[in-house]
Amino acid sequence: MRLVGKEKKRALYRIWRGDDKMLNLILFLVVLVSIFFWMTQVIDLLFLEVSRLESHQHKLIWFLVVFLGSVVGALWFFTWNRRPADSVEMKG
Repeated sequence: MRLVGKEKKRALYRIWRGDDKMLNLILFLVVLVSIFFWMTQVIDLLFLEVSRLESHQHKLIWFLVVFLGSVVGALWFFTWNRRPADSVEMKG
């Protein structure tokens, strides 16, 4: 079934107004999962050993990326943190 004209406008208005309970539930769950993911990445970063980083400044930079970058920054840190151990240069 394809909506055209006034029907399409009514459907979009109903969604915008918040009458669509399923869409509201899905958006709420996406936001909830995103917040949980962001919090786990911030906690993971805070307890990350400095030996995995080049210096304390890199830890501060990653914190700013995750904190200011929100979920996008958390995804970036997640992919960087899960890189293979071969690419990590060990000190000492």
